[in-house]
Amino acid sequence: MILPLLFLLLPDLVLHAATPCVRVSGAMVTAGELRLAVPGLSRLEPGQPLFPSPAIGLVRRVVASDLRRYLDEAVAVPANTCVERISWQPTADDMKSAIIAILPVLPRRLELVEVSRYAVPKGRLEFSLEGISSYSPSRTNDVLLWNGRVIPDSGPAVRIWARVRIEIVGTVFRLARGIASGDAISPENLIPDSAPVSWRELKEPLVATALSGCVAVRPRAVGDRLTKSDIRCVAGSDVRPVEAVVRVGNVVIKVPGMLHGSVENPAEYRFQAKGMKKAVPARTNSGGVVEVVVP
Repeated sequence: MILPLLFLLLPDLVLHAATPCVRVSGAMVTAGELRLAVPGLSRLEPGQPLFPSPAIGLVRRVVASDLRRYLDEAVAVPANTCVERISWQPTADDMKSAIIAILPVLPRRLELVEVSRYAVPKGRLEFSLEGISSYSPSRTNDVLLWNGRVIPDSGPAVRIWARVRIEIVGTVFRLARGIASGDAISPENLIPDSAPVSWRELKEPLVATALSGCVAVRPRAVGDRLTKSDIRCVAGSDVRPVEAVVRVGNVVIKVPGMLHGSVENPAEYRFQAKGMKKAVPARTNSGGVVEVVVP
């Protein structure tokens, strides 16, 4: 009984082997992708969507009822016509290349310990600095989870991931002189150096030429590394020479110096007297005169 049954099934098995499924790339099967298998679809625009593509790893049989809404007469669909989604499994090398592409500097060390192994739609592989878990340059042996995604030509993005060990060396700045809290920072105070950097320093690097209007929020010694957490800067800051009215108790004197701040945010004004390293809070009165009150 089994042998005759195999002979009855053999034509279908041979037909299926001889007519592999149509491989489609997008979230929707289009007329252009299916018209070789179903010639009647050649009268439609190639980009005309017909029905949703199957999920990765699945096969969808195509029957006449899938196509009748697009064609007036009865549709002839050859037996065993089917579609399957083109899939892709990114390799560790694919992911490593995508990670390096978004880094502003080449990493000193980048080791992919483990990567996602499931198939995804073919598309653009993308990682971002926001996708990685917290990273400290002092813990370079930590294994970090880095989330990425594949962006297909159509349809939603699909998450992928890698577990990595990474170390990145970038430009940092060390102090050429000691500073006290409230001291103004200038490029002349800084010496460039190379050292492992954190993600915050990588995404928002300290730019020496953009420190005008910035002051120290804590004392630092000669040779210390200066970071953004050590300073406070006025957004859209400007520096201009002024003669400020300084009030010390009942004594009022006029002192030349520099006003740091922006006219859009006068509450952030700071005044640095000529020859002084420290900048102090300042304000302007109704006449535009800069006033500094020393308690």
